[in-house]
Amino acid sequence: MDFYALIFFLIYSALKPQEWPGFDWIISFKPNQVAMLLGIIALFQRPVGLRLKDIFRVPHDTFFFLYIAWIILGAPSPYDTFKSFQVHIVTYIVAQQALRTVDRMIKFLVAWSLILMTVTLLALDGDYGLDLLGSNRLTEGFMKGRMILNISIYNNPNTLAHTLVPVIPMLFFLLFWKKSLGKFWGVLLIFPLWCIFETESKGAFLCTFAALVFTMAFGRPKWVQLGILIVTFSLGTSVLYLMPRMSELNKSTKGNEAIQGRVAALQFGLRVMKNTWTGLGPGLFVPNFVKAHNYPKAAHNAYCQNGAELGRIGLGLFLAMMYCCFRSLVSIRTSSDDEERLRRTMFVMLAAYAMSCWMVDFAYRTTFFLLLAMCSALHRHCAGINKLIDKEVNDDEAIAQLPAWQRNRAVRAQQATAQPGLQPVEAVSSMPLRWQGPASVVELHSDDVRLEDEGGPLPRVGWMRFTWVDFVANLGLLYGVERMWAYLITKM
Repeated sequence: MDFYALIFFLIYSALKPQEWPGFDWIISFKPNQVAMLLGIIALFQRPVGLRLKDIFRVPHDTFFFLYIAWIILGAPSPYDTFKSFQVHIVTYIVAQQALRTVDRMIKFLVAWSLILMTVTLLALDGDYGLDLLGSNRLTEGFMKGRMILNISIYNNPNTLAHTLVPVIPMLFFLLFWKKSLGKFWGVLLIFPLWCIFETESKGAFLCTFAALVFTMAFGRPKWVQLGILIVTFSLGTSVLYLMPRMSELNKSTKGNEAIQGRVAALQFGLRVMKNTWTGLGPGLFVPNFVKAHNYPKAAHNAYCQNGAELGRIGLGLFLAMMYCCFRSLVSIRTSSDDEERLRRTMFVMLAAYAMSCWMVDFAYRTTFFLLLAMCSALHRHCAGINKLIDKEVNDDEAIAQLPAWQRNRAVRAQQATAQPGLQPVEAVSSMPLRWQGPASVVELHSDDVRLEDEGGPLPRVGWMRFTWVDFVANLGLLYGVERMWAYLITKM
């Protein structure tokens, strides 16, 4: 039930059927809230239940909740902010706990790719089909021929195009990589690429190009990666400049109102971040920009949006979440094709999101929190943490059945096998207790994980804690983002 509730939430959030003609009555049933409520109930009804300490097992989890806490506590109205962000909290917990197996993660990515393909077909339907959602009049009118989809989260060409970029690695790794469906993948890829082409989004063209390169290069031998990079920079950049509106990048931007508006937004955001500790508060960038400039302008940059609305600390926490995902995906050594499929797909999706954040305001986006939860889930699986949780629950139940005079001794013995902040290093079976029973024997080390009852090695996980080295690296990342931010202001 928890997994199906998560799938329903993804469908409802991405397609927003309540905005379709004749389906506005759906919103009265609050499907999102109902789905997440059912998901939480299902988690508690599992054999392993839902314990507070199981939510905080890897660095991804810690930084997600620190980020949410900083948003809420630093907001002008903490209670109202909590109400608006509680759906993200519940979604993260349900996704993190429901995606316990590789099979579930693969199915979740398949569902996600099908949803993005549905968005693609609905957008193309506006220009070449029945125009079910009435998108064509907006495309040909206000947008001057740049394709959009008449749904609130896709009614901007840039947002629509950047949303569809992740479908490229999804289709490649789910259908083509070590599969026999290569031609089918090539046919399907035509649709999102054509849709992105019709949006005429310069930023999306760059992100699509980068996503294709990452998809073909990530995980390959070094000599293959080098060959791909040589071809990319010798031929690919020339093809890129043949795309609509890309020639504008070679022209002076001083008279371009759209670009100068973005420069003003970047300058405003940087000034606010340097002058305020907690930022303006979530969702308050545009109102404060209007007060300063007498016209509305969105941040058009997720880093700018985070920095201006949450301050430098908020931006640092946002970058820390992405850092944890990249560090985790790079350090994991997989043991099956499906695990490697997940690792490669999520890496390219994350890289595409990180690039898109420079061009669209994708802060607080549900899909990012879902991707973060997936990275956490894969890390937990590869580190054997899910098996460990099952073992702990079985041991707790066994201890509860002991006589009272033996219970305290058993609890102390159980706690002695665990290291604070990491997972148990020594198998619980080493304890001289009669209550152990047939539970799985788990040995977890920082560089090797094995399940004795299954006989084979689990994937190696070389990173389990956020150390001082990671802290310094994240400070360097924050500094680099600020420098890039200032560079864009001077060069645009």
